[in-house]
Amino acid sequence: EDSIQISLFARSLRVYYPGFDVLADDGSPVSDVDACLVLRYLEAPGPVIAVGEDITFRALPGGVFYHAALAKRTTNLLVSIFGNDLERLKRALAQYPHEPAPVGDAGGIVHAIGAITITVIYRAGDEEFGPTADLLYDRFIGRVYTADEVAALSTSLCVGLARVGHGC
Repeated sequence: EDSIQISLFARSLRVYYPGFDVLADDGSPVSDVDACLVLRYLEAPGPVIAVGEDITFRALPGGVFYHAALAKRTTNLLVSIFGNDLERLKRALAQYPHEPAPVGDAGGIVHAIGAITITVIYRAGDEEFGPTADLLYDRFIGRVYTADEVAALSTSLCVGLARVGHGC
């Protein structure tokens, strides 16, 4: 055919040939960032297969230097929106295809695109420590995306969770 269908965070998108235009199946607009993420995924070298080894953003080339800026738009955002309300976080996660995270008090392994997942680990706070959130990725993500693209993918997920959690 003249197109290929792919899902980005459960949103069905279609890439049309020969111009590589990315459009949503439902007719809604696709951001330039989402289009870039889809096209970069499709041009990945060889098959995209998870290796089963989780890494943090810091493990990506350039990730150490960019991590603090990314945390403001991702994990810090989640903590500011959800606090200790784990049920609200679970309801927000339910908007995305995911499985429960094997660690933490809440969170999930969210299916981002194809074989790429983002693991959200959320820990409730107590009288001594505030709540915390972490994001993990399969090591293979570095063969598909640059640190900037992983940051865009992570931001997209966390902003989406925050919007649902905030009632937007």
